[in-house]
Amino acid sequence: MGKQISILIPTYNRAHLIKETLNSLVQQTYKHWECIVVDDHSNDHTQEVVEEYIAKDARFQYYKRPNNKPKGANACRNFGIEKSSSDYIIFLDSEDFLSADCLKDRMEAVEKHPTKDGLIFTMERFPNRENQHNTINKDPKETPDTTTYLKMFLAHQLPWAITCPIWKKEALQAIGGFDESLQRLQDVDLAIRLLLNNMQVERIQKTDCYYKIDKTGEAKYKDIKFIKKAVKSFIPFIDTTLKNIENRSDTEELKTYVKSSVYIFLKNYIFPNHDELHHEKKELYKVVKQHKLCSKKEFRYFWILKSLITLKLQTVKGIGVHKFTSKIKNHFLKTYELIQEVT
Repeated sequence: MGKQISILIPTYNRAHLIKETLNSLVQQTYKHWECIVVDDHSNDHTQEVVEEYIAKDARFQYYKRPNNKPKGANACRNFGIEKSSSDYIIFLDSEDFLSADCLKDRMEAVEKHPTKDGLIFTMERFPNRENQHNTINKDPKETPDTTTYLKMFLAHQLPWAITCPIWKKEALQAIGGFDESLQRLQDVDLAIRLLLNNMQVERIQKTDCYYKIDKTGEAKYKDIKFIKKAVKSFIPFIDTTLKNIENRSDTEELKTYVKSSVYIFLKNYIFPNHDELHHEKKELYKVVKQHKLCSKKEFRYFWILKSLITLKLQTVKGIGVHKFTSKIKNHFLKTYELIQEVT
């Protein structure tokens, strides 16, 4: 009998999507798996949908998040880890699905790379769109190693999504699993802590999982409530990350990559919504100052960039705006040299 894999699925009001996710497990050519669905107290008929699968296949399990755990996918995933009876873990979101040979290919890779803590596969968007880069992963130009991946995550140039890896359970337990206080960026935080603890990963260039494009799901990324929640998580995430990289021989170098992620969040989320996120901007600046992440010159850059964005001057031609914003971008995003392709 082959080694068993645990597939952990946190879910909340996904009755309309989760069937395709569960069907992709039923269709696996590798049979030694258990699927643990942890419901974050949905108020739709998610439970009834999952119970239909449990009635037909004992490999499915359904739990509700314990009331003594905080609401959110992180607590659901950590509870799933507790319930898991396998040595290998895959995190599968309820809007994602796996190719039929996914588990077979991953376990074959595990046999070839027994010393690795995680194996990273490729995820694509589904359905594919013409004239669009459909691969979720971002790969470095050079042969990847733990330090390169760490720098990419710190710079918010994310090498993989949460479904891409298969992890040794002991590696996840060694760092205490997910940070249950974060509502967003939980997978980024997990990856950074794994890499800081020198967990070894291997990149496998094979597509075996898919992110299902859902119009309602895409719309949330433009919703101010979603953006505000993401920014609220980003502030403690940055604070914790900077604390975690203190007292290393490469701390100052790693800080330059964290600085890139601060620029991205300010430019893309906070400055365009400055009226709604004025308090969050002040809180982020406070953390940045406490850790001496940015110089006075860089804060001036932020002030100018905010002014250009709030006054809607970024696209005005003939007054040197584009040249100056490009200078700011190049200053903060010099870390892009790590990555094969940047969109």
